[in-house]
Amino acid sequence: MQKRLYEKVDWPNKARIVLSLVFNIEAWSLDQSLLPVYSPFPSNAKTQMDSNVVNDREYAQKVGLWRLLDILDYYNIKMTAVVSGLAAERYPQMIKEIDERGHEIAGHSYDQSRHLVTLEPEEEKEDIKKTISAIEKAIHKKPIGWMSQAARCTERTAEILVQNGMIWHSDYLDDDLPYFVRVNKKTLLAIPYDCFISNDLPIYIKQQRTAEEALKLLIYEFDALYEEGQKYPKIMSYGIHPYITGRPGRAKAFKEFIEYVTKRPNVWVAKRIEIAEWWFKNHSK
Repeated sequence: MQKRLYEKVDWPNKARIVLSLVFNIEAWSLDQSLLPVYSPFPSNAKTQMDSNVVNDREYAQKVGLWRLLDILDYYNIKMTAVVSGLAAERYPQMIKEIDERGHEIAGHSYDQSRHLVTLEPEEEKEDIKKTISAIEKAIHKKPIGWMSQAARCTERTAEILVQNGMIWHSDYLDDDLPYFVRVNKKTLLAIPYDCFISNDLPIYIKQQRTAEEALKLLIYEFDALYEEGQKYPKIMSYGIHPYITGRPGRAKAFKEFIEYVTKRPNVWVAKRIEIAEWWFKNHSK
C-alpha cells in the first residue's frame, strides 16, 4: 500500500493546502428522519410531523444559505454544493442562483430520507438518474460530481456514476488526497470527504460544540495540514449544512475561519470540479 502521507503534489501556485468547501443542500420526503433534534419527539404523538425538525431544516433556504453565500461573495470564494434531487425540484430558483453565483452543483442522492444502501440495484440506478435529471432541469446542465446521502455508497455506485457521465465521486473518507478509481476501463476521481471531524453536523449537533469551539477545531485541522503541506501538500474538506452553520453565531465563526484561511499565503480554495480537472490534467497517465 502506498504511503500517501509522503506523496509530493504540486498544487497550482505552489499551494500548500487546498480547502474544499462542500455545502449540503438537502430535502426529505419524510418529516422525521435521520437527524437528531434537541428534544425527543413524544412517543404518543398523534401526528408524524415533527415541526421542530421541519422548521429547523427550512431555515437553510429561507435564511442560512443566503447568509453563508454572502460571506463567500465577500471573499470571492467558490464552493461545491451537493444537491438532493428533491431539493432541486422543490427549490429550483435557489439551485439556479447558487449556480449563477459561480458555485459548482453536484449530485447528492434524490431523497435524504432514503439511503442508497437500502435500495435494490435498479432503484439505485433510478435514484441517481432522477437526481441528475432534477439538477439538469434547474440549472440546464448536468452535474459531473457526486456524493451519496451520508457519503454512504454501495459497491455499484461508482459504476452507475461513470455510466451517467460523472468524473468525480466523494463517498470516500480514506485519504487526504484525490486518487483514481478504475471502473470498467473508465476512470473516476475519488475526492475524499470528511463526515466526522471537519463537518458541521458532528461538530454542532452530535458534539454540541459552541461556535468558538468549532472555530478552534477547524483552525487546528487547517494548521496541521498547512504545516504538513510545506513538504507534502494536502486537501482539507469542510462539510457544511446551511440550516446548521447558517445560524448567526455559527456563521460568524465560519466567516472568521474563512478570514483566517485567506490571510495565509499559498492556499487554494477550490471547487471540487477544479480539483478534478487539475488532477486529471496533471496525474493521468
